[in-house]
Amino acid sequence: MLKKKPLKNFTNFFINHWLSTLLIALAFVAVLSSLLAIGQNIWFDEGYSIYVAQKPIAEIISLVSVDAHPPFYYVILKLWGSLFGWNEFTLRFLSIIFATASVAITFFIVKKLAGVKVALGVLPFLILAPFALRYSYEIRPYALTSTLVTGGTLLLLLASQSKKRALWIYYSIIVALGMLTLYMSALIWAAHAIWLAFSYWKDKKATPIKIWFSSYILAIILFSPWMPTFISQTVKSALPGIGQPINLTTGVDSISHLMFYQSAWQTNEVQTALIAFVAISLIVLLVKLWEKSNVKTRNNLLFIGAITIIPFLILVFANALSSNNFYISRYLAHFAIFYYMAIGFIIVCSYKLAPKLSFFTGAAAIIILTSGVINLAIIGNFNFERNQKPATKIALSGFSCNKDTTFVAQDEYTYLDSWFYLQGCNLKFIKEGQVSNRGGYAPLRNSSAQIQNINEVSTP
Repeated sequence: MLKKKPLKNFTNFFINHWLSTLLIALAFVAVLSSLLAIGQNIWFDEGYSIYVAQKPIAEIISLVSVDAHPPFYYVILKLWGSLFGWNEFTLRFLSIIFATASVAITFFIVKKLAGVKVALGVLPFLILAPFALRYSYEIRPYALTSTLVTGGTLLLLLASQSKKRALWIYYSIIVALGMLTLYMSALIWAAHAIWLAFSYWKDKKATPIKIWFSSYILAIILFSPWMPTFISQTVKSALPGIGQPINLTTGVDSISHLMFYQSAWQTNEVQTALIAFVAISLIVLLVKLWEKSNVKTRNNLLFIGAITIIPFLILVFANALSSNNFYISRYLAHFAIFYYMAIGFIIVCSYKLAPKLSFFTGAAAIIILTSGVINLAIIGNFNFERNQKPATKIALSGFSCNKDTTFVAQDEYTYLDSWFYLQGCNLKFIKEGQVSNRGGYAPLRNSSAQIQNINEVSTP
Protein backbone atom coordinates (compact mmCIF):
# COMPACT_ATOMS: atom_id res chain seq x y z
CA MET A 1 0.00 0.00 0.00
CA LEU A 2 1.37 3.41 -0.97
CA LYS A 3 2.32 5.70 1.85
CA LYS A 4 0.37 8.93 1.99
CA LYS A 5 3.40 11.23 2.14
CA PRO A 6 5.04 10.13 -1.14
CA LEU A 7 1.62 10.20 -2.83
CA LYS A 8 0.97 13.67 -1.45
CA ASN A 9 4.39 14.86 -2.63
CA PHE A 10 3.68 13.41 -6.06
CA THR A 11 0.31 15.20 -6.19
CA ASN A 12 1.77 18.46 -4.94
CA PHE A 13 4.43 18.39 -7.65
CA PHE A 14 1.76 18.52 -10.36
CA ILE A 15 -0.26 21.12 -8.46
CA ASN A 16 2.79 23.35 -8.11
CA HIS A 17 3.58 22.88 -11.80
CA TRP A 18 0.01 22.81 -13.07
CA LEU A 19 0.60 25.16 -15.99
CA SER A 20 3.56 23.12 -17.25
CA THR A 21 1.48 19.96 -16.83
CA LEU A 22 -1.35 21.50 -18.81
CA LEU A 23 0.98 22.61 -21.62
CA ILE A 24 2.49 19.12 -21.85
CA ALA A 25 -1.03 17.62 -21.96
CA LEU A 26 -2.06 20.05 -24.72
CA ALA A 27 1.05 19.19 -26.71
CA PHE A 28 0.11 15.52 -26.28
CA VAL A 29 -3.41 16.20 -27.60
CA ALA A 30 -2.06 18.10 -30.61
CA VAL A 31 0.49 15.40 -31.44
CA LEU A 32 -2.00 12.56 -30.91
CA SER A 33 -4.60 14.28 -33.09
CA SER A 34 -1.97 14.89 -35.78
CA LEU A 35 -0.90 11.25 -35.73
CA LEU A 36 -4.50 10.07 -35.91
CA ALA A 37 -5.07 12.42 -38.86
CA ILE A 38 -2.26 10.91 -40.93
CA GLY A 39 -3.63 8.76 -43.72
CA GLN A 40 -7.28 9.63 -43.09
CA ASN A 41 -9.29 9.96 -46.26
CA ILE A 42 -11.00 13.25 -47.04
CA TRP A 43 -14.65 12.30 -47.47
CA PHE A 44 -17.76 14.00 -48.84
CA ASP A 45 -18.41 16.48 -46.02
CA GLU A 46 -14.76 17.51 -45.90
CA GLY A 47 -14.59 17.70 -49.69
CA TYR A 48 -17.60 19.99 -49.59
CA SER A 49 -15.88 22.20 -46.99
CA ILE A 50 -12.74 22.60 -49.09
CA TYR A 51 -14.64 22.99 -52.37
CA VAL A 52 -16.79 25.78 -50.93
CA ALA A 53 -13.95 27.46 -49.01
CA GLN A 54 -11.94 27.91 -52.22
CA LYS A 55 -14.68 30.11 -53.67
CA PRO A 56 -14.83 33.92 -53.24
CA ILE A 57 -16.36 34.94 -49.91
CA ALA A 58 -19.56 36.26 -51.53
CA GLU A 59 -20.03 32.91 -53.26
CA ILE A 60 -19.29 31.01 -50.03
CA ILE A 61 -22.12 32.88 -48.33
CA SER A 62 -24.41 32.23 -51.28
CA LEU A 63 -23.64 28.49 -51.38
CA VAL A 64 -24.00 27.80 -47.66
CA SER A 65 -27.22 29.84 -47.57
CA VAL A 66 -28.91 27.28 -49.84
CA ASP A 67 -27.56 24.41 -47.75
CA ALA A 68 -28.01 23.80 -44.02
CA HIS A 69 -24.98 25.68 -42.73
CA PRO A 70 -24.00 29.13 -41.48
CA PRO A 71 -20.88 30.70 -43.07
CA PHE A 72 -18.33 31.50 -40.33
CA TYR A 73 -16.29 28.28 -40.45
CA TYR A 74 -16.01 28.34 -44.26
CA VAL A 75 -14.73 31.92 -44.18
CA ILE A 76 -12.16 30.98 -41.51
CA LEU A 77 -11.15 27.92 -43.57
CA LYS A 78 -10.74 30.10 -46.67
CA LEU A 79 -8.48 32.55 -44.81
CA TRP A 80 -6.45 29.68 -43.34
CA GLY A 81 -6.08 27.87 -46.67
CA SER A 82 -5.15 31.08 -48.47
CA LEU A 83 -2.42 31.78 -45.90
CA PHE A 84 -0.99 28.31 -45.30
CA GLY A 85 -2.00 26.29 -48.34
CA TRP A 86 -4.70 23.86 -49.32
CA ASN A 87 -2.88 20.61 -48.62
CA GLU A 88 -4.62 17.97 -46.56
CA PHE A 89 -2.64 18.13 -43.32
CA THR A 90 -2.59 21.93 -43.18
CA LEU A 91 -6.39 22.02 -43.45
CA ARG A 92 -6.76 19.36 -40.77
CA PHE A 93 -4.35 21.20 -38.50
CA LEU A 94 -6.74 24.16 -38.26
CA SER A 95 -9.25 21.86 -36.56
CA ILE A 96 -6.50 20.37 -34.38
CA ILE A 97 -5.68 23.86 -33.07
CA PHE A 98 -9.32 24.46 -32.15
CA ALA A 99 -9.69 21.00 -30.57
CA THR A 100 -6.57 21.53 -28.47
CA ALA A 101 -7.89 24.92 -27.38
CA SER A 102 -11.14 23.23 -26.32
CA VAL A 103 -9.23 20.92 -23.97
CA ALA A 104 -7.42 23.91 -22.46
CA ILE A 105 -10.64 25.85 -21.96
CA THR A 106 -12.40 22.84 -20.42
CA PHE A 107 -9.49 22.50 -17.99
CA PHE A 108 -10.06 26.10 -16.92
CA ILE A 109 -13.80 25.46 -16.57
CA VAL A 110 -13.07 22.67 -14.07
CA LYS A 111 -10.43 24.83 -12.37
CA LYS A 112 -13.01 27.58 -11.99
CA LEU A 113 -15.57 25.16 -10.58
CA ALA A 114 -13.43 23.09 -8.20
CA GLY A 115 -9.81 24.23 -8.23
CA VAL A 116 -6.60 23.19 -9.93
CA LYS A 117 -6.29 19.84 -8.12
CA VAL A 118 -9.60 18.57 -9.50
CA ALA A 119 -8.82 20.05 -12.92
CA LEU A 120 -5.55 18.10 -13.06
CA GLY A 121 -7.42 14.94 -12.06
CA VAL A 122 -9.94 15.44 -14.83
CA LEU A 123 -7.25 16.16 -17.46
CA PRO A 124 -6.56 12.49 -18.41
CA PHE A 125 -10.24 12.05 -19.27
CA LEU A 126 -10.07 15.10 -21.56
CA ILE A 127 -7.01 14.01 -23.50
CA LEU A 128 -8.09 10.36 -23.92
CA ALA A 129 -11.48 11.24 -25.40
CA PRO A 130 -11.98 9.13 -28.56
CA PHE A 131 -15.06 10.85 -29.96
CA ALA A 132 -13.59 14.31 -29.39
CA LEU A 133 -10.31 13.17 -30.94
CA ARG A 134 -12.20 11.81 -33.95
CA TYR A 135 -13.50 15.28 -34.79
CA SER A 136 -10.32 17.05 -33.71
CA TYR A 137 -8.92 16.71 -37.24
CA GLU A 138 -12.12 16.76 -39.28
CA ILE A 139 -12.25 19.55 -41.87
CA ARG A 140 -15.67 20.56 -40.61
CA PRO A 141 -17.03 23.15 -38.12
CA TYR A 142 -17.14 20.81 -35.10
CA ALA A 143 -13.74 21.64 -33.53
CA LEU A 144 -14.26 25.39 -33.96
CA THR A 145 -17.74 25.08 -32.45
CA SER A 146 -16.29 23.10 -29.54
CA THR A 147 -13.89 25.98 -28.88
CA LEU A 148 -16.76 28.45 -28.97
CA VAL A 149 -19.10 26.47 -26.68
CA THR A 150 -16.35 25.73 -24.15
CA GLY A 151 -15.22 29.35 -24.33
CA GLY A 152 -18.81 30.52 -23.93
CA THR A 153 -19.27 28.19 -20.96
CA LEU A 154 -16.17 29.57 -19.23
CA LEU A 155 -17.30 33.14 -19.93
CA LEU A 156 -20.72 32.32 -18.50
CA LEU A 157 -19.14 31.12 -15.25
CA LEU A 158 -16.91 34.18 -15.04
CA ALA A 159 -19.74 36.60 -15.87
CA SER A 160 -22.22 35.04 -13.43
CA GLN A 161 -19.72 35.46 -10.59
CA SER A 162 -18.62 38.96 -11.53
CA LYS A 163 -20.13 42.44 -11.78
CA LYS A 164 -18.25 43.18 -14.99
CA ARG A 165 -20.87 43.76 -17.69
CA ALA A 166 -18.17 43.47 -20.35
CA LEU A 167 -18.03 39.71 -19.72
CA TRP A 168 -21.69 39.41 -20.69
CA ILE A 169 -20.97 41.34 -23.90
CA TYR A 170 -18.12 38.94 -24.72
CA TYR A 171 -20.49 36.07 -23.98
CA SER A 172 -23.05 37.52 -26.41
CA ILE A 173 -20.40 37.70 -29.14
CA ILE A 174 -19.39 34.08 -28.56
CA VAL A 175 -23.05 32.95 -28.69
CA ALA A 176 -23.56 34.78 -31.98
CA LEU A 177 -20.35 33.36 -33.46
CA GLY A 178 -21.40 29.89 -32.31
CA MET A 179 -24.70 30.24 -34.16
CA LEU A 180 -22.83 31.52 -37.23
CA THR A 181 -20.61 28.43 -37.09
CA LEU A 182 -23.00 25.57 -36.28
CA TYR A 183 -26.69 25.87 -35.48
CA MET A 184 -26.41 22.90 -33.13
CA SER A 185 -24.42 25.13 -30.77
CA ALA A 186 -27.87 26.38 -29.72
CA LEU A 187 -28.15 23.19 -27.64
CA ILE A 188 -25.49 24.55 -25.28
CA TRP A 189 -26.79 28.13 -25.28
CA ALA A 190 -30.22 26.79 -24.36
CA ALA A 191 -28.70 24.71 -21.55
CA HIS A 192 -26.94 27.85 -20.28
CA ALA A 193 -30.20 29.82 -20.28
CA ILE A 194 -32.08 27.06 -18.43
CA TRP A 195 -29.31 26.86 -15.82
CA LEU A 196 -29.33 30.65 -15.34
CA ALA A 197 -33.12 30.68 -14.94
CA PHE A 198 -33.01 27.76 -12.50
CA SER A 199 -30.21 29.40 -10.49
CA TYR A 200 -32.22 32.61 -10.15
CA TRP A 201 -35.39 30.71 -9.23
CA LYS A 202 -33.46 28.84 -6.53
CA ASP A 203 -31.54 31.85 -5.24
CA LYS A 204 -32.59 35.43 -5.94
CA LYS A 205 -28.99 36.51 -5.25
CA ALA A 206 -27.90 34.81 -8.47
CA THR A 207 -27.44 36.78 -11.67
CA PRO A 208 -30.61 38.83 -12.27
CA ILE A 209 -32.72 37.79 -15.25
CA LYS A 210 -32.48 41.21 -16.91
CA ILE A 211 -28.67 40.96 -17.12
CA TRP A 212 -28.34 37.56 -18.76
CA PHE A 213 -31.55 37.93 -20.77
CA SER A 214 -30.23 41.16 -22.29
CA SER A 215 -27.06 39.27 -23.17
CA TYR A 216 -29.08 36.80 -25.25
CA ILE A 217 -30.97 39.69 -26.86
CA LEU A 218 -27.63 41.20 -27.89
CA ALA A 219 -26.56 37.82 -29.32
CA ILE A 220 -29.77 37.69 -31.36
CA ILE A 221 -29.13 41.22 -32.62
CA LEU A 222 -25.60 40.26 -33.67
CA PHE A 223 -26.97 37.17 -35.41
CA SER A 224 -29.88 39.06 -37.01
CA PRO A 225 -28.21 39.81 -40.40
CA TRP A 226 -28.14 36.05 -40.98
CA MET A 227 -31.58 35.46 -39.44
CA PRO A 228 -33.60 35.59 -42.72
CA THR A 229 -31.27 32.98 -44.22
CA PHE A 230 -31.52 30.82 -41.10
CA ILE A 231 -35.33 30.96 -41.27
CA SER A 232 -35.25 30.05 -44.97
CA GLN A 233 -32.93 27.11 -44.27
CA THR A 234 -35.23 25.94 -41.47
CA VAL A 235 -38.40 26.18 -43.55
CA LYS A 236 -36.80 24.66 -46.65
CA SER A 237 -34.58 22.11 -44.97
CA ALA A 238 -31.68 20.80 -47.02
CA LEU A 239 -30.58 18.25 -44.43
CA PRO A 240 -29.60 14.87 -45.94
CA GLY A 241 -31.98 12.02 -45.25
CA ILE A 242 -29.60 10.01 -43.10
CA GLY A 243 -31.04 10.87 -39.68
CA GLN A 244 -32.20 8.33 -37.13
CA PRO A 245 -34.88 8.33 -34.45
CA ILE A 246 -33.57 8.76 -30.91
CA ASN A 247 -34.52 5.60 -29.08
CA LEU A 248 -32.84 3.10 -26.78
CA THR A 249 -30.79 1.68 -29.65
CA THR A 250 -29.40 5.01 -30.85
CA GLY A 251 -28.87 6.12 -27.25
CA VAL A 252 -26.75 3.07 -26.46
CA ASP A 253 -24.97 3.46 -29.79
CA SER A 254 -24.10 7.07 -28.97
CA ILE A 255 -22.62 6.01 -25.62
CA SER A 256 -20.60 3.34 -27.39
CA HIS A 257 -19.36 5.89 -29.94
CA LEU A 258 -18.33 8.26 -27.17
CA MET A 259 -16.53 5.64 -25.08
CA PHE A 260 -15.32 2.86 -27.41
CA TYR A 261 -15.57 4.61 -30.79
CA GLN A 262 -17.58 1.72 -32.18
CA SER A 263 -21.23 0.79 -32.49
CA ALA A 264 -22.94 -1.05 -29.65
CA TRP A 265 -23.34 -4.26 -31.69
CA GLN A 266 -19.53 -4.44 -31.99
CA THR A 267 -18.90 -4.51 -28.24
CA ASN A 268 -17.92 -7.80 -26.66
CA GLU A 269 -18.73 -9.22 -23.22
CA VAL A 270 -15.70 -7.67 -21.52
CA GLN A 271 -16.44 -4.21 -22.92
CA THR A 272 -20.08 -4.52 -21.90
CA ALA A 273 -19.10 -5.53 -18.36
CA LEU A 274 -16.63 -2.63 -18.13
CA ILE A 275 -19.09 0.01 -19.31
CA ALA A 276 -21.80 -1.40 -17.02
CA PHE A 277 -19.41 -1.26 -14.05
CA VAL A 278 -18.41 2.33 -14.86
CA ALA A 279 -22.02 3.44 -15.38
CA ILE A 280 -23.28 1.88 -12.11
CA SER A 281 -20.26 3.10 -10.16
CA LEU A 282 -20.67 6.65 -11.46
CA ILE A 283 -24.26 6.66 -10.23
CA VAL A 284 -23.19 5.37 -6.80
CA LEU A 285 -20.37 7.91 -6.59
CA LEU A 286 -22.66 10.72 -7.71
CA VAL A 287 -25.21 9.86 -5.01
CA LYS A 288 -22.48 9.76 -2.34
CA LEU A 289 -21.02 13.03 -3.60
CA TRP A 290 -24.40 14.74 -3.60
CA GLU A 291 -25.25 13.55 -0.08
CA LYS A 292 -21.94 14.61 1.46
CA SER A 293 -21.13 17.75 -0.55
CA ASN A 294 -21.68 21.40 0.30
CA VAL A 295 -23.87 23.86 -1.60
CA LYS A 296 -21.04 24.92 -3.93
CA THR A 297 -20.26 21.36 -5.03
CA ARG A 298 -23.96 20.65 -5.55
CA ASN A 299 -24.28 23.75 -7.70
CA ASN A 300 -21.27 22.60 -9.71
CA LEU A 301 -22.88 19.20 -10.24
CA LEU A 302 -26.11 20.87 -11.36
CA PHE A 303 -24.17 23.04 -13.79
CA ILE A 304 -22.32 20.04 -15.27
CA GLY A 305 -25.62 18.17 -15.46
CA ALA A 306 -27.16 21.10 -17.33
CA ILE A 307 -24.49 21.22 -20.05
CA THR A 308 -24.44 17.46 -20.54
CA ILE A 309 -28.04 16.30 -20.06
CA ILE A 310 -30.13 19.23 -21.33
CA PRO A 311 -28.59 19.38 -24.85
CA PHE A 312 -29.31 15.69 -25.40
CA LEU A 313 -32.85 16.02 -24.02
CA ILE A 314 -33.50 18.89 -26.42
CA LEU A 315 -32.33 16.66 -29.28
CA VAL A 316 -34.66 13.89 -28.06
CA PHE A 317 -37.74 16.14 -27.94
CA ALA A 318 -36.91 18.00 -31.16
CA ASN A 319 -36.41 14.73 -33.01
CA ALA A 320 -39.68 13.33 -31.59
CA LEU A 321 -41.62 16.43 -32.68
CA SER A 322 -40.01 16.63 -36.12
CA SER A 323 -41.67 14.99 -39.11
CA ASN A 324 -38.23 13.78 -40.23
CA ASN A 325 -35.64 12.02 -38.06
CA PHE A 326 -32.49 14.12 -38.12
CA TYR A 327 -30.30 12.74 -35.31
CA ILE A 328 -26.80 11.49 -36.07
CA SER A 329 -24.16 10.90 -33.42
CA ARG A 330 -21.77 13.54 -34.76
CA TYR A 331 -24.27 16.18 -33.60
CA LEU A 332 -22.74 15.49 -30.17
CA ALA A 333 -19.21 16.24 -31.40
CA HIS A 334 -19.07 19.92 -30.48
CA PHE A 335 -19.95 19.34 -26.82
CA ALA A 336 -18.75 15.74 -26.38
CA ILE A 337 -15.84 17.01 -24.29
CA PHE A 338 -18.33 17.92 -21.56
CA TYR A 339 -19.25 14.24 -21.15
CA TYR A 340 -15.62 13.30 -20.56
CA MET A 341 -15.33 16.24 -18.17
CA ALA A 342 -18.39 15.04 -16.23
CA ILE A 343 -17.03 11.50 -15.86
CA GLY A 344 -13.69 12.77 -14.60
CA PHE A 345 -15.29 15.34 -12.31
CA ILE A 346 -17.48 12.78 -10.50
CA ILE A 347 -14.61 10.32 -10.09
CA VAL A 348 -12.08 12.86 -8.85
CA CYS A 349 -14.43 14.76 -6.52
CA SER A 350 -15.70 11.56 -4.88
CA TYR A 351 -12.22 10.12 -4.23
CA LYS A 352 -12.14 11.17 -0.56
CA LEU A 353 -15.61 9.73 0.04
CA ALA A 354 -15.04 6.37 -1.63
CA PRO A 355 -11.35 6.04 -2.56
CA LYS A 356 -11.39 2.40 -3.68
CA LEU A 357 -14.54 2.64 -5.77
CA SER A 358 -13.39 5.95 -7.24
CA PHE A 359 -9.97 4.52 -8.10
CA PHE A 360 -11.30 1.40 -9.80
CA THR A 361 -13.99 3.35 -11.63
CA GLY A 362 -11.39 5.80 -12.89
CA ALA A 363 -9.08 2.97 -13.94
CA ALA A 364 -11.90 1.19 -15.79
CA ALA A 365 -12.95 4.44 -17.50
CA ILE A 366 -9.37 5.15 -18.63
CA ILE A 367 -9.08 1.59 -19.98
CA ILE A 368 -12.32 2.08 -21.94
CA LEU A 369 -11.25 5.46 -23.32
CA THR A 370 -7.80 4.15 -24.25
CA SER A 371 -9.39 1.26 -26.13
CA GLY A 372 -11.57 3.83 -27.88
CA VAL A 373 -8.50 5.80 -28.98
CA ILE A 374 -6.94 2.55 -30.24
CA ASN A 375 -10.13 1.78 -32.19
CA LEU A 376 -10.01 5.29 -33.65
CA ALA A 377 -6.40 4.73 -34.73
CA ILE A 378 -7.41 1.48 -36.43
CA ILE A 379 -10.66 2.43 -38.20
CA GLY A 380 -10.12 6.19 -38.55
CA ASN A 381 -12.88 8.44 -39.85
CA PHE A 382 -15.44 5.68 -40.13
CA ASN A 383 -18.91 6.81 -41.17
CA PHE A 384 -21.29 5.13 -38.72
CA GLU A 385 -24.40 6.41 -40.55
CA ARG A 386 -23.34 4.85 -43.86
CA ASN A 387 -21.44 2.02 -42.17
CA GLN A 388 -18.42 2.61 -44.38
CA LYS A 389 -14.88 3.91 -44.24
CA PRO A 390 -13.90 6.47 -46.91
CA ALA A 391 -11.22 4.92 -49.13
CA THR A 392 -10.83 7.12 -52.21
CA LYS A 393 -7.13 7.75 -51.53
CA ILE A 394 -6.42 4.01 -51.31
CA ALA A 395 -8.52 3.22 -54.38
CA LEU A 396 -6.63 5.80 -56.45
CA SER A 397 -3.18 4.92 -55.17
CA GLY A 398 -2.31 2.92 -58.32
CA PHE A 399 -3.44 5.59 -60.78
CA SER A 400 -1.54 8.53 -62.20
CA CYS A 401 -3.45 11.77 -62.54
CA ASN A 402 -3.20 14.31 -65.35
CA LYS A 403 -5.48 16.34 -67.56
CA ASP A 404 -5.57 13.56 -70.15
CA THR A 405 -6.93 11.11 -67.59
CA THR A 406 -10.70 11.14 -67.23
CA PHE A 407 -12.46 9.82 -64.18
CA VAL A 408 -16.26 9.62 -64.06
CA ALA A 409 -18.08 9.74 -60.73
CA GLN A 410 -21.43 7.98 -60.63
CA ASP A 411 -23.15 10.95 -58.94
CA GLU A 412 -22.62 14.28 -57.17
CA TYR A 413 -21.84 12.61 -53.86
CA THR A 414 -19.02 10.52 -55.32
CA TYR A 415 -17.65 13.57 -57.15
CA LEU A 416 -17.31 15.67 -53.98
CA ASP A 417 -16.13 12.61 -52.06
CA SER A 418 -13.18 12.15 -54.44
CA TRP A 419 -12.44 15.46 -56.19
CA PHE A 420 -9.73 16.56 -53.69
CA TYR A 421 -7.49 13.67 -54.77
CA LEU A 422 -8.31 14.11 -58.46
CA GLN A 423 -7.83 17.85 -58.90
CA GLY A 424 -5.17 17.26 -61.56
CA CYS A 425 -7.45 14.97 -63.57
CA ASN A 426 -10.38 15.49 -65.88
CA LEU A 427 -13.03 14.53 -63.32
CA LYS A 428 -16.67 14.30 -64.38
CA PHE A 429 -19.89 13.20 -62.72
CA ILE A 430 -23.08 11.78 -64.18
CA LYS A 431 -26.34 13.54 -63.46
CA GLU A 432 -29.36 13.56 -65.72
CA GLY A 433 -31.04 16.95 -65.68
CA GLN A 434 -30.05 19.86 -63.47
CA VAL A 435 -28.20 19.55 -60.19
CA SER A 436 -30.37 20.78 -57.32
CA ASN A 437 -29.95 24.42 -56.37
CA ARG A 438 -30.27 23.56 -52.68
CA GLY A 439 -28.31 21.32 -50.35
CA GLY A 440 -24.77 19.96 -50.46
CA TYR A 441 -24.79 19.46 -54.22
CA ALA A 442 -25.62 23.09 -55.01
CA PRO A 443 -21.94 24.02 -55.62
CA LEU A 444 -22.01 21.65 -58.62
CA ARG A 445 -24.98 23.31 -60.30
CA ASN A 446 -24.05 24.43 -63.83
CA SER A 447 -20.63 22.81 -63.40
CA SER A 448 -18.63 21.96 -66.50
CA ALA A 449 -17.83 18.65 -64.77
CA GLN A 450 -21.42 17.44 -65.21
CA ILE A 451 -22.32 15.02 -67.97
CA GLN A 452 -25.74 13.59 -68.68
CA ASN A 453 -24.51 10.09 -69.51
CA ILE A 454 -21.31 8.12 -70.00
CA ASN A 455 -21.43 8.52 -73.78
CA GLU A 456 -20.38 12.15 -73.42
CA VAL A 457 -16.93 11.07 -72.26
CA SER A 458 -14.17 11.13 -74.83
CA THR A 459 -10.52 10.46 -74.03
CA PRO A 460 -7.41 10.36 -76.23
